[in-house]
Amino acid sequence: MRKVKVLLVKAAFALLMYGSSSASAQLYDAQWAIGSPPSLMDFRNDTLRQVPLDSVMPTFLTIGNICDQYGNLLFWTNGIYIANRSGDTMINGDSLSYPASYDAQMNYDQMIQGSAAREGVIILPKPGDSNQYYLFHYCPDDTDLPSLGGYESLNLYYSIVDMRQDSGRGVVVSKNVPIIQHQLLSYSRLAACKHANGRDWWIVKNAFSSNVYYTFLLTPDGLLGPYMQQIGPNYGQYNEQPAYSTFSSDGSKYASAAGISDIVVMDFDRCTGLFSNPDSFYNNGSDTGMTSYSGAQGLAFSPSGKFLYASTIDNLNQYDLSPGRLADSVRIATINVDSSRSYLDMMQLAPNGKIYISCWGGGAYAMSVINQPDSMGLSCDFVLLGQPTTTESPIDIPYFPNYRLGALQGSPCDTLTGISPQTPKGGLALVYPNPANETVQVEVSNRDLSERIYFVVYDMLGQEITRQNIPLYQIQINRNDIASGIYTWQIQNSTGQVKANGKMVWE
Repeated sequence: MRKVKVLLVKAAFALLMYGSSSASAQLYDAQWAIGSPPSLMDFRNDTLRQVPLDSVMPTFLTIGNICDQYGNLLFWTNGIYIANRSGDTMINGDSLSYPASYDAQMNYDQMIQGSAAREGVIILPKPGDSNQYYLFHYCPDDTDLPSLGGYESLNLYYSIVDMRQDSGRGVVVSKNVPIIQHQLLSYSRLAACKHANGRDWWIVKNAFSSNVYYTFLLTPDGLLGPYMQQIGPNYGQYNEQPAYSTFSSDGSKYASAAGISDIVVMDFDRCTGLFSNPDSFYNNGSDTGMTSYSGAQGLAFSPSGKFLYASTIDNLNQYDLSPGRLADSVRIATINVDSSRSYLDMMQLAPNGKIYISCWGGGAYAMSVINQPDSMGLSCDFVLLGQPTTTESPIDIPYFPNYRLGALQGSPCDTLTGISPQTPKGGLALVYPNPANETVQVEVSNRDLSERIYFVVYDMLGQEITRQNIPLYQIQINRNDIASGIYTWQIQNSTGQVKANGKMVWE
C-alpha cells in the first residue's frame, strides 16, 4: 500500500501543469538551489524536503539550476561558473560572461562571489535533445554610467552544456557565444516561455529603461533572432538594478517592472512571439523606514494567472487581472521591522503551487511564502519568513519558466511541422522616437554581421539627406542641419538592396 501511495504522489506531481496541456513529466524545476553556499529545496514529494549541497559555491543575486526531466539535479551556477552534480566546477564551466569591460577592472576575488543580476541566468533543455542544455546569461555591470542610474549590461550570451560527457557530469561545449552585443540592456530581467508548439522556447531580454524587447526562438536547429519589438511605456531610468519580469503559467501574459517604474502587463502570442495590449499601473508602496520603490523587486503570477503579486522591499500587493479589475489591488503585507532580513525580494512560483519570496537583506534561515496564491486578498495566506531553510542568506532564488507548458491547442502553430517563426512588428529595424527632436535611435535585428548595411534618410523629393553605416545592431542619428518635416528612411546593403523602410518626422 505504501508503494502505491508513493506512486500516486509522484504521478500527482507530474500532472501539476500550472494550466498546461502537456502530460509528460518535465520535472526540470523539481529541485531549487538557494542560498550561499547553496542547499536544495526538493519538491518531488508531498512534503518539501531540504538537502545540503556538496558545494562551496558563493552566490549573491544570481543563481540557477536544472534537473533532468525526471527531477534529478544536473548542475547549478552563480552566473560566474557552473558546478556539476559532484559540486566541482564543470569542465570549461568557468568565467561565464567574462571578462566584461567593467568587471575586467575589478578584483576577480570580488567577482567570484557571484553575479549580481536578478534573473541573471535561464537554463533551458535543447528542444529535441534531452542531453543538452542552453544557458542564457549576461554580466549585469558591463559598464558604469552614473547618469543612467548605475551599472548596465551591454551583452547577452549563451553557453551549451552536454550531459553525455565527463561520465554524465557534463561539459560546457560552447561558451560565451554573443547574441546581443554593445547594446544597453537591463541590469536584470530575462524570461522565457514555451512556443505554442509545446517544444521550442521564446527568450525575452529587456533593453535598458526603454520599451524595446529583444526576442529569440530556440529550436532543435539552434537559436533564431534577435527580433525586436517596441511596445508599451518606457521604464524609469533610475534604479534599474532591482528589476524583474515573468510570464504567466499558460504563457498568455507577461509582466515586467524596474525598481522605480510602473508595472507593465501585456498579452503574449506564443505562436508569433509578439506582445500586444500593453497596460501599466503604479504599484502603490509605502515608506516604513526603508527607501520605498514604486516598481517591484519581484513579480509572480498565481497558478491560474488570475492574480499578479508585486513585491517591494517592504510591501506585498496582489492585483486582480480579471477584465476591468487591474486597477484593484489588495495590500497583503507591510513589513514594518528593523531587520533587513525580513524584507522582501524576488518571487518564484513553485511546482507545489505556492509562491516563495527571498529576503532582500539576506541573512535569514527562511523565505516568505504565499500558500494559496489563487485566493483573493488576505486569504492567499502570506506568511512572513514562513518557510525555514537550511542555508543562510537566501537573497537569491532561481528563475524557472513553466517547463510543463504544452502545445496551445487550436493555435495556428500548435504542430511541430511547418513552423515558420514570424519577425515581430518593426521588421528588421526600429527607428525611435518618432516624431523626433534632436536624435533618433536606429536598432536592427536578425542581421548578418558579414554584410555591410546603412541607414539612409531621404526628403519628400527623394533627395538623400544622410547615410550612415550600422556597424552592429544600433546607431544614434543626430539631427545636425536637417530641417523640420516628413522624411523616409531605408536600411540598405552595399549594393543598394532595401532591407527595411519607413517614414519619420523631425519636429
